[in-house]
Amino acid sequence: MTSEGSDVAAVIVHYQTPRETVSAASAVAETSPGAQVIVVDNDSRDAIRELLSREVPSARVVESPVNAGYGAACNLGAGATTGPYLLFLNSDA
Repeated sequence: MTSEGSDVAAVIVHYQTPRETVSAASAVAETSPGAQVIVVDNDSRDAIRELLSREVPSARVVESPVNAGYGAACNLGAGATTGPYLLFLNSDA
């Protein structure tokens, strides 16, 4: 296990869906205690960082300076994890 307490990291790509992103991050945090929750903000220019810090403080936000697409954002998020297992989760899942 990683130092965070779980071998799993969930990468959620965010682009202008703050309600859905917070909901997805909350679901992972609640159902998988210790799992890393990485939210990649795909240059959405909204208040996702503030919303997550209030609603899901364990989530980590990685900001992309441009919206390079879903795949690039997934790769950026994967690079920010430490666990051997990744879950790529759409915010509207």
